[in-house]
Amino acid sequence: MIIYFDAKSGIAGDMLVASLIDAGVDFDYIVSNVKKLGLDVELDLKEKYVNGIRSKRFIVKEGKGHHHHRSFKDIKDLIMSSGLSNGVKDLSMRIFERIAQAEAKVHGVDLENVEFHEIGADDSIVDIVSFSLCLDYLRPDEIYFSPLFDGRGFTRSMHGVIPVPAPAVLEIARLNRIPIGTIDLEEELITPTGIGVAAAVAKGFTAMPYMEIRSVGYASGSKDLPIPNILRAIIGEGVKPKREWFEIFANVDDMTGEEMALALEKVMESGAVDVYFTPIYMKKGRPAYKLGAIVSSDVLDRVIEAIFRWTSTIGLRMIPLEKVEMDRDVKILQENPEIRVKVSSFKDIRKLKLEFEDLKKLI
Repeated sequence: MIIYFDAKSGIAGDMLVASLIDAGVDFDYIVSNVKKLGLDVELDLKEKYVNGIRSKRFIVKEGKGHHHHRSFKDIKDLIMSSGLSNGVKDLSMRIFERIAQAEAKVHGVDLENVEFHEIGADDSIVDIVSFSLCLDYLRPDEIYFSPLFDGRGFTRSMHGVIPVPAPAVLEIARLNRIPIGTIDLEEELITPTGIGVAAAVAKGFTAMPYMEIRSVGYASGSKDLPIPNILRAIIGEGVKPKREWFEIFANVDDMTGEEMALALEKVMESGAVDVYFTPIYMKKGRPAYKLGAIVSSDVLDRVIEAIFRWTSTIGLRMIPLEKVEMDRDVKILQENPEIRVKVSSFKDIRKLKLEFEDLKKLI
C-alpha cells in the first residue's frame, strides 16, 4: 500500500489525520486509543465544503484541565507510560524528536530541556498520536508527499510575532533535507507538527507515484484562504507502467572487435537495456556476429538510429517481446566508504548481490 499526501495548500497535523479518516480509517478506533493517554479531551469529526468539495475536519476539544506547556521529557513520559501499542508509541516519539531537535537548535538549548508551547498542548499531542494510530491501522508500505510550499509574512506564537516560514519549520526542513518553497500568500501554511510528521515518515517529496487508487480522503483547514485549503490522502497499490518491449537483431560481418565494442557502448547509451553479440556463420561460411538489443518502446527510435549509425548493417529485424523481471532495490550497508547491496525480489524469492565497484574500494 502507498499513501500519497497531496499538500499543495500546506500541511498540518489535524489535516493529515482528517484526510486519513476520510480515506477509510475508523474514527472510533482513534477515539478509543486516544483515551489511553489520559488527557481531558474530546474528539469530533465535522464536514466542511471547500469550493464545493466535501472534506473532513478533525477537531480536538480540550477540557478545563488542559495544558499549553510541556517539556520534551513530559511528553515522552506521557506517551511511553500510556496503554498505546509499542508501534504507535515509537512513531509518535520519532515525530516529536524531529520537532524537538529543531526547537533545540532554534532556542539554543539541549534536546531534553526543550520546552514545547503550541506543540506541547493537548490538541497537538493528540494530533501526532492520532496520526500514528492511522498508520498503525493502515500499515502502508510507502508514504510520499507532494512538494511543500509555505506562505510568507508573519504569524503569532507563544513567543510573540515570528516570520513565516516559522523558524522551527525551516529547521526541520534543514535537518531532514526536505525541499521547501514559498508562495505569494500572507499565511502560515506549514506547521511544525505537519512537517515534523512528514520528516518522520516520508520516503520522498515528489509527484504522485504510479498506482491503482483505492481511496481518496479530503481534509480542510480552519482558515478560509484564496486557494482551496485542502489536503488529500490518496491511497493505492503501486503498479509499474506497462511498456512495450522489443528485441532488435542485426547481422554484422565486416567490423573489427574494437568497432563492435564501441557500437555496443553507443547502443547502450541510446537507451537499450541490454546489448549483446553472438558469433554466427552466414552464407558461404562467412563468420559474422548477430547484434541483439532489448529495447522499450519509448526509446525504440533512438536505438534504431544508434544501430545504423555505429554499425555497418543496412537492415535489422524486430520482434515484440514479453519481459518479466524481479523487483529491484538498492540498500546502503555502509556510508564511508559506501557499500551497496542490490536486492531482487519476486513473491517469496529474494536475491542479494553486493556492488562489485563498491567492493573494490575495500582493497
